[in-house]
Amino acid sequence: MKLQIVGLPLAAHRRMEAELRAWIESQRPQHDVRPTPSKDRSKPVIDQAEIRDIMASVQEGFVHPMVVPTRWHPSLRVFRYDCRLAFLQIDGDFEVLEWGALRQALDACIGFEVRWANVIQPPDLRHPLLLPPPCFSPVPAVGDFWRLCDTYGNTATIGEAHDTIQKVIATHRRQQGGIGSYWEDHRSRRFVPDHSGHGLTPEERAGNRRFRFCFEVPRGFHYDVTHTRGCRFEFFDSERNHHLTERAKVDPWGRVR
Repeated sequence: MKLQIVGLPLAAHRRMEAELRAWIESQRPQHDVRPTPSKDRSKPVIDQAEIRDIMASVQEGFVHPMVVPTRWHPSLRVFRYDCRLAFLQIDGDFEVLEWGALRQALDACIGFEVRWANVIQPPDLRHPLLLPPPCFSPVPAVGDFWRLCDTYGNTATIGEAHDTIQKVIATHRRQQGGIGSYWEDHRSRRFVPDHSGHGLTPEERAGNRRFRFCFEVPRGFHYDVTHTRGCRFEFFDSERNHHLTERAKVDPWGRVR
């Protein structure tokens, strides 16, 4: 697993750098941990410069950011549902933060992330967490299962999320000759996975990697969406644009290709 330690103020990072380096070495080869500290000396600032650093690390596969307490956490929304945004359980007084407290929080966080990855993280393109939440309408019984699966800290919620995923599969997965396996939502819209790799996004054409719930989505992957009755249907994409159509190509982020 590849993880980042995000937002630690620069002074605290430098003060604990030796211990941190030794601990990172102790995590290998099971885990690869990269510090992505704040550029501010005393505050856990996560601004544009820090976001660029985090994004650069994500492109190298470091999709598990472990974030120190910070009031700048709204700036991390761009990573929601793509990466894991785990907030470390430590005191926010970084001038007196000791290495022992930080290490304890890091160990606890990694332990939970390992359990989450083993039970919840998509292993392949057939997983329902890759369905686009702006477009796919689940039955009320499973509700917003994307949010439920984006769980942290409480191990009991992992079991609840797992059970909900099984309900989504039992309720929404279909199989049909000539089509294969696909998803049908509450509004009778059919989401058929397309693995052909055409219709790349600008990010993909630039060679950028894209992740969804820490799973790397192959370039060009999307769903061909039609209505089961062959009629026109409507939906809103990730930008809240309204579409009325008989067919759409929608990726896991709810973007129309």
